[in-house]
Amino acid sequence: MIPNQWYVVLDAAEVSKKPLGVKRFGVDMVFWRDAAGEIACQVDKCCHRGVRLSLGEVKGGCIECPFHGWQFDRAGQCTLVPSNGKNARIPKKFKVQSYPVREAFGWIWLYWGEVEDEQTLPDIRYFKTLQDPRFRSGTFQELWPVHYTRSVENQLDVTHLAFTHAKTIGNPKKPIVDGPLFDWIDEDTMRFFPVTQPDVGNVAKKADEIDMSKVRGFLDFRFPNMWQLCISEKFINFAAFVPVDDEHCITYIRVHQRFFPVPILGDWLVSVMNIFNRRVLGEDRRMVVSQRPIRSELEMDELLVQGDRPITEYRRRRQELKDAAAEGRAPSSIAGKTNGPKDDDGTRSTTAMEEVLAGEDTTA
Repeated sequence: MIPNQWYVVLDAAEVSKKPLGVKRFGVDMVFWRDAAGEIACQVDKCCHRGVRLSLGEVKGGCIECPFHGWQFDRAGQCTLVPSNGKNARIPKKFKVQSYPVREAFGWIWLYWGEVEDEQTLPDIRYFKTLQDPRFRSGTFQELWPVHYTRSVENQLDVTHLAFTHAKTIGNPKKPIVDGPLFDWIDEDTMRFFPVTQPDVGNVAKKADEIDMSKVRGFLDFRFPNMWQLCISEKFINFAAFVPVDDEHCITYIRVHQRFFPVPILGDWLVSVMNIFNRRVLGEDRRMVVSQRPIRSELEMDELLVQGDRPITEYRRRRQELKDAAAEGRAPSSIAGKTNGPKDDDGTRSTTAMEEVLAGEDTTA
């Protein structure tokens, strides 16, 4: 894992009044809401006799172990040992490990890393394009037997479209991938543009040879585990690649549309879109679960080509973020790095859809 990051770990709708036991980052965790609806997360193991706290229930602002009735607050501190009496002193060591969690943008986020003071943690950074209240959205998830890095890289892979998705989103008559043009729009976010061409004896263009006026959609990946596909300003797919353990991950897909921003018709369209998304993801799954090894790293026994540039950029940046955290330093600056055509002022040329989204985006 890349430490000291906010990870999307759950759809917020999954956590209700009943405690939810799940595995994340190889750890059995319990998520629950207190009486005010605030999210809490702890190791799913009572410090008394090791029973799963997720089998218990929430009482007021605490989760109660079903075995002996011990209660723990959102910080993990034990507040009641019934066999000792409600007025008995409780040692500070009677606690379970808790994790910083927040609910934002319809997701549950967990901060994975060293925490001295939760008040000093960085803000959660979500895609501004998805914060338009006119969007109607719907979510589904799939568990895959691979490390989350393989799921991430599958969504950065442009060259597989003509083959893996020949019957859905790909065009088998356009196997050539120009570029791909990429742009680090900030220190943690890479944007890239899939441009495919038929093979009529030509070769793939370099990124700076691409005519930006003909480029429409784009994809963004934001570390550590978020991705969006902007098909148009009214249709955006979001994905979160959630680490379960070293051999499993969950991919959450949330479609956003505002062709019909009204409840009944809009929700019907969302459900139809997600039927199609499930089919596309099924095509991906068949390939990705067969990859070996099931985890990707910077140095691997793979021979990559020009069209794999988003994958190599991801691997390099992921390794840099891990190394910087291990060495206690700030990661190297990468914002503004691009391989695309530039305007006279030296900045990368923008596409028409980027300009539309920038004009509509008023959410900080």
